[in-house]
Amino acid sequence: MLRRLMKIGRIRLALIGGVFLNTANSRVDLFLVGDDISRKKLMTFLADMEAEVGKEIEYAAMETKEFDYRFHMFDRFVRDILEKPHEKLLNKLKFV
Repeated sequence: MLRRLMKIGRIRLALIGGVFLNTANSRVDLFLVGDDISRKKLMTFLADMEAEVGKEIEYAAMETKEFDYRFHMFDRFVRDILEKPHEKLLNKLKFV
């Protein structure tokens, strides 16, 4: 999964939860932070993953600058994602 994610753009943070960890209380199943994320490649990746797991994947993707701002402003959405059960696939950010 991580190799396929890296082809989408310059991913700095990738978290999975929800359907991937069999937990029902996650805000999203996949959370991506990075730059130059190709929407077309992301949609293709999500379609492939949905076919594999057999469920719709709830996701959120944002640029590093937006994540940094929202993280330091204690944005509720970002905090919920980070506080609820998740697994880090990739973490190149210093503060998470």
